[in-house]
Amino acid sequence: MFNQYYKLSGAIYGVYSKDGKRIGSMTTDSDGKASLGNLKLGSYYAIEEKAPEGYVLNLEKIPFELKYAGQSVDISYTDIQATDQEQKGSAILRKVDEKTGEKPQGAATLEGAVYELRRATNDVLIDSVTTKDNEAKVENIPLDDYYWIEKKAPEGYQLDRTKLPFKIAYAEQTVEVTTQRTTAKEKVITGGFDLIKFGNYDWREKDKGKIKPLENVEFTVTSDTTKQIVEIGKTDIEGYLNFTDLPYDTYTVEETKTPEGYHPIDPFTISVKTQNETHHYALENKVIEEKLKVVKVDEETGKIIPRSDAGFKIRNMQTDEFITMPNSNDEGMTDTFFTNEKGFLILSEALAYGKYELVEVQAPEGYLLAKEPSPFVVDGSNNGLIDITFKDKSQKGVAFLTKHVKTPLGLEKKDSKYGELHEFIFDDQIVGGVTFDIKAAEDIITNDGTIRAKKDEIVATTTTDEKGEFMSPPLYLGKYQAIEKSAPNGLVIDGTPILFELKYVGQLVELTSTSIAVQNDFQSLLIKLYKNQEGVGSWENNVPNIILNEGSGQVFGIFTRNEQILSDEISVPADSLVSFSKVENGVATFELQLPEGNYYVKEIDAGDSHIIDETEYDFTFGFVDEDCYQTLAERFVKAARQLNPHYEQQR
Repeated sequence: MFNQYYKLSGAIYGVYSKDGKRIGSMTTDSDGKASLGNLKLGSYYAIEEKAPEGYVLNLEKIPFELKYAGQSVDISYTDIQATDQEQKGSAILRKVDEKTGEKPQGAATLEGAVYELRRATNDVLIDSVTTKDNEAKVENIPLDDYYWIEKKAPEGYQLDRTKLPFKIAYAEQTVEVTTQRTTAKEKVITGGFDLIKFGNYDWREKDKGKIKPLENVEFTVTSDTTKQIVEIGKTDIEGYLNFTDLPYDTYTVEETKTPEGYHPIDPFTISVKTQNETHHYALENKVIEEKLKVVKVDEETGKIIPRSDAGFKIRNMQTDEFITMPNSNDEGMTDTFFTNEKGFLILSEALAYGKYELVEVQAPEGYLLAKEPSPFVVDGSNNGLIDITFKDKSQKGVAFLTKHVKTPLGLEKKDSKYGELHEFIFDDQIVGGVTFDIKAAEDIITNDGTIRAKKDEIVATTTTDEKGEFMSPPLYLGKYQAIEKSAPNGLVIDGTPILFELKYVGQLVELTSTSIAVQNDFQSLLIKLYKNQEGVGSWENNVPNIILNEGSGQVFGIFTRNEQILSDEISVPADSLVSFSKVENGVATFELQLPEGNYYVKEIDAGDSHIIDETEYDFTFGFVDEDCYQTLAERFVKAARQLNPHYEQQR
């Protein structure tokens, strides 16, 4: 007998005659013995009807026979043996996670735990087993008090030295093996980490030398084993975040929400392998930064302006201040940055995340300063280099031309020996209707290298207005010439090129200008009168031999044929003397300016020895062409006759 859970008393056996009739029963005592008297001699069998505690009911028939023992024996008896099978037990240990039950946490496993099974009364080792499929089992052990004790924890769990007591108790007489199940709840190894999150500086502030704690940065912790998100947290105002009670595992920590203006950090891994293992991190977020490249181009052509004198400032819209950087060409700092000889600039340092304005403060020579800044954003989307094409307008200019002409504006009357002389007064007056071609006096090239006009190319044709003025269309800077093309009647075309130059006058002047004054003379009149005179060549028989000589000393005058009206207030009557000229070497020459009209020439003084010729020679003066002079057909007037001529000769 093993222990108190096994007893010999209490077994009940039924006694039956051989024909199956129950005769009686007997019950075992503590020694396992039982008897039944007053039986008749004969054949019987006994069968167990109730097994003693701790044993399995034996249903086998136990035959016996009571025989005659002789006349001297009062009572005949016989002994029979009955053997019962002890009831045994199986102890099953079920291994579970105290929180998740059958499923282990993280990278932990419930496999491989080593347990010892010991008898409670004397700590005798019954067996040592290892869990598999979350279970361990010991079979064929007697009924008794036992306990499980863990000797080696499975991977990822804490070793539990707590005894797990249990009893293999008697079940019932028909049960051969009783089973006792024990559940061991395991505590997984846990640990964690904390972090301080900060930016290398505050991009909203001017000072870049002070780190900034970053609030509300979100981190997601994902199990490398299950690929499931384990926890999500955000940093507090101090940039602090703490993760605790992370089960045994390796985790990927990812920054899933990053503050504006900062680069997220790369994901990193942490492992929890021992209980209460804690990691500490200081994590820096770098401000998003990008360099700036500015390329200066002509607004019309889009070509780069290869000049090293375009200057820019950069306004930080967060601080409303211009940024400063080390001066690349000198010591100290500067807030103005200039293009190089190739027409572009690259900042020496990167700009922090945010909004900016590129402000032009000095345009390249030949160009206008841009009126509007160029906004741009540093947001990390430009692969580290923001490329801005900044356009400028090429400065242009206009030429203002005023056309002056001599025009009969008045009349002066003078006394002369030939009567009242009317002299026309010519003065400058502006005049419209004069057309000019404007030609390039050289190749006109803007600073982006574009040839805007070839030398001698006509770039504009324009005509003076009623005020005698014109303004050329806007022209690119350079040297030009204005050439008079046509003029109103009576005005002489001056074909001399009028050179002028449109020069750069600074970045703030949208349209430079130059003024030209052009003088046109009124067309002059050239009249030549050829005059011969009679003379005595010789005397023959007291008769003079008359010959013709070149005239000399005679005076001719020019008279108005009709009334000449110069204005509402000024007029010259018909037959008014307007000029006179004396014959010299046979010619009277008039070179003068007259208003258009009808005139005549006649002799007004023949001298003392000749007879005056009253013939009137008419002519009309009108604009014929644009030459400076109009020459009337040369006139051969009558020869001057002597006072007693024998004949008259005319040429």
